Amino acid sequence: MGKVRFQDLIAHGPLFIPCWGSYLGRLEQRSTREIFENPVRLCMALRRTQQLFTLNAICIDLPAERLIRLDPLKRTEAQSDFDVMLEAYRGLSRITEPWVGLFSYIPGPGNLSRAIVRPASLTEPAWFERCRDTVFSLIRHLGEANIFTAVFIDENMINATEFTAGHCQVLRSIFNLLAFYELAVLLIRQVPPDEEAAPSGTEALSPTAIVFQSDRAILPKNPAFKGFTGRAISPELLASGNDVILRTISDMLEHGVSIITTAGEVPPTVEPRTIHALSRRIYDHI
Repeated sequence: MGKVRFQDLIAHGPLFIPCWGSYLGRLEQRSTREIFENPVRLCMALRRTQQLFTLNAICIDLPAERLIRLDPLKRTEAQSDFDVMLEAYRGLSRITEPWVGLFSYIPGPGNLSRAIVRPASLTEPAWFERCRDTVFSLIRHLGEANIFTAVFIDENMINATEFTAGHCQVLRSIFNLLAFYELAVLLIRQVPPDEEAAPSGTEALSPTAIVFQSDRAILPKNPAFKGFTGRAISPELLASGNDVILRTISDMLEHGVSIITTAGEVPPTVEPRTIHALSRRIYDHI
């Protein structure tokens, strides 16, 4: 269901899916903590933001520290913040228009491990397995809620040399679970300057889309990857001024980018008029 709906959304033009984080607090004139503690408040904040910028997608991104317990002796379970997120999305699914996609942003097990243990490495199996189990738990919650269009799995902190066969196997298990719930999966990856668009091993996982953390309009093509492509644009680009960002985004769209999100949350210094101009440019391309 989710994958079909995602493909239907893409058929109507590029998706603009900012990760808001604390920017919601700026727009709502409340602390981020207040918003994320209350599902009704979170639902309405996201709804007002979607209407303000006429967005065709809504995404909740929870910080890694809210997704995992710090006691290494306890089995990981989704925390109350995640329950708030699910309840907020249930509300959104009832009040948003059919052309608005609902997205969830989850750090992959490598990123989650590094966010909790610094510095961390994929060679620390106990932490990595614990974070893997956390991701499995979160996806089961998402799938059983039966309301999501697509799920971001963020592994952008993992570089090409660490994208090992073992790591691919873990991601394959995650993708299989997403496929069981018929959810689309958007894999976020870094793109070193000379790296192919789909690093070795990634295309075999068959994500619905690969979203590259890059401000470049053109990336090398890998014929093995047949899915959609997107860009996670940097905070620096968002803060660069309307003329620069609009020109850059126009170039990306002309080269077939289907998804535009942000590399991390929108910086609090970005003016709302910049986001509005950006969304209008994306939708004018449709």
